[in-house]
Amino acid sequence: MNENQDNKKIPSISLKHMLKASKWSWFLGIIGMICCVVLFVGGIVILATTIGGNESHVAIRTMGIIYIIVGIVFFIPLYNLFRFGRRVYTGFLNDDNLMINKSFRNLSRYFSYLSYFILLLIILILIRWILLAF
Repeated sequence: MNENQDNKKIPSISLKHMLKASKWSWFLGIIGMICCVVLFVGGIVILATTIGGNESHVAIRTMGIIYIIVGIVFFIPLYNLFRFGRRVYTGFLNDDNLMINKSFRNLSRYFSYLSYFILLLIILILIRWILLAF
């Protein structure tokens, strides 16, 4: 980088918005992770209560497995959102460029993960439509 790019300052209004966004990211990350843990534990409870059951419990067991998978899959991006919120807040308050860079890496991971997940869902929906058409 040249000398001018290293010395750029963030306007105070942008800093204010970034700090507000970091607080909301932190909050949404925590709430989301709590929901994921509840889903995961709920899935385990469902599986534990249907052990040794008859064939009528297959649908309930399947739902328990889906709860566990959803809890794990969505925990990862929410953890990155949480880390973004914490790191960008402390980075801007302490004027720590390394922390700010790490925070935006977490934000990038969050959006990349969600983008891949959405693409996967679109592909699965298209496959289902194609299979139902024939």
